[in-house]
Amino acid sequence: MILSNSTKVVIGYIWRVPLCAFAYIVGTMAGGALVSAIGMKLPPIPEQADEQTMGLCLLISSCVLVIGIGPLARRIRAGYWIRCLIISALTYVCIGLNTPIEAAVFTNISGMRTMVVFSILPCLFFGSVTALLFKPSGKAEPFGRQVSHFFSGRSEQKWAWRFVVAVCAFPVIYWTFGMMVAPWVIEYYKQEQFGLVLPGASAIILT
Repeated sequence: MILSNSTKVVIGYIWRVPLCAFAYIVGTMAGGALVSAIGMKLPPIPEQADEQTMGLCLLISSCVLVIGIGPLARRIRAGYWIRCLIISALTYVCIGLNTPIEAAVFTNISGMRTMVVFSILPCLFFGSVTALLFKPSGKAEPFGRQVSHFFSGRSEQKWAWRFVVAVCAFPVIYWTFGMMVAPWVIEYYKQEQFGLVLPGASAIILT
């Protein structure tokens, strides 16, 4: 029986997703050991949370992370180490930098600065395995040539307005999805459960 390309992609994801997710989880444990070794303290676990639920959420979120990053990883036509660094850097910006910023506004949990250091190893572990398993769909090209070709395709003015639109689009998307989930989570924020706090609209937009 000859499998279609879409079926092959699905089968490929079935075994790749758990492996990449496992790499992130192992990196999380390594990150915890790292911050302990250098004398830093991880943020305290909220009283309402339990380790079993947190572990399950970590597993699910790690798999979702792979599903989102996998297609992107296959479109990066560069050598392994370049792809590894790109994937790791992207993941780190989203998790290692963005999470502490949001936590400083939306929670009263202390020690979130530690996440900046803690997230380094999980993102590196994840990037290394994801770059290995999700190989480029096309032929690899010199990365410098790709970057040069990419930026030379548009004038400075065209890049400028695209950058402005992209920056402005994120708060709109952020706010829209926030309003969609608000009916289910707003009471947790109002009651300050799990260390959550509800800032004003201006603080949310600025964040």
